[in-house]
Amino acid sequence: MARNALLILSLLIALAAGGYAVANASSPTQSDSEMQVAAVNTGLNEDGDAVVKVFFTFDLDKKQIWPRQHMVQIKWTEGWDLASYNLMENGRYENQDIPAVSPEGLGYLDVPLEPERHLDGQGRGQGYFILTSGDKDIIRQRVNSSVSVGFYYQSFVKEFKLADSTAWNNLTALGFY
Repeated sequence: MARNALLILSLLIALAAGGYAVANASSPTQSDSEMQVAAVNTGLNEDGDAVVKVFFTFDLDKKQIWPRQHMVQIKWTEGWDLASYNLMENGRYENQDIPAVSPEGLGYLDVPLEPERHLDGQGRGQGYFILTSGDKDIIRQRVNSSVSVGFYYQSFVKEFKLADSTAWNNLTALGFY
């Protein structure tokens, strides 16, 4: 009886290890997945603040296996304020821009993504966020400002981060050509 139990236990362990190995090999990889970030100076708003719209896309190289919640982290240069963001859901931007304030006035924000809503069947997703010139004195002291966007992938078999960044000229953004 103990021999049969040991044989069944060994078989279950082998099946679990084989299933994990297949799921890991079939999951997206960091080396073959991509992330892109681009910033567009949209001019000045009605308050005279410069507005920069930052678009990001990510493309996983394979369909997700056992996904958990993913996250996008947005970081920007001091002097800029995050006004809002939007994530594509089910293939389109379904909601109005979501007003946002970074935690304790810091220059970053973590945005959770739900794989079922924010990624399409091929593992692609996109969104944008809008920055406004919060402290023009700080911005004028620098030639350029920048943002970086990181996408954190999490599944039960694998975790990795994709990242990209972009920069723009502050004098152009503030309207001093």
